[in-house]
Amino acid sequence: MGPRRAARGRESAIRLAISISPHNAWLRRELAFFLAEQQRSAEAWEAADAAGRLEPTSPAYHYLCAGLLRDGGKIDEAKSRFREAIRIRSTMNKRFKDRFDSAQPAPNAAKSSCLSKKSFSAR
Repeated sequence: MGPRRAARGRESAIRLAISISPHNAWLRRELAFFLAEQQRSAEAWEAADAAGRLEPTSPAYHYLCAGLLRDGGKIDEAKSRFREAIRIRSTMNKRFKDRFDSAQPAPNAAKSSCLSKKSFSAR
């Protein structure tokens, strides 16, 4: 199978997945990344915008937009989007760490652990 045919197959698979799960921002971003690789920037922006409407605070969305802006020669705007992606990711990491640090073991944690032998037994 040649590269063009493989690319068409990949695009078709992503679009099929979107038709099944139209509110999946990850799929929309994957389509945008794919279209950008194919140098189809207008279509890539459409897919990116759709992803952004679904998950406007996703670091991956801002990273995607930064790449599209960079590819379009808008370096200052791209840098701003990269910084926003980093800021959002840092905030998410801090929130996760704070939740983890404040977590208390559940009563009878040893009995209910997902790592207990009982949870791995055949059902």
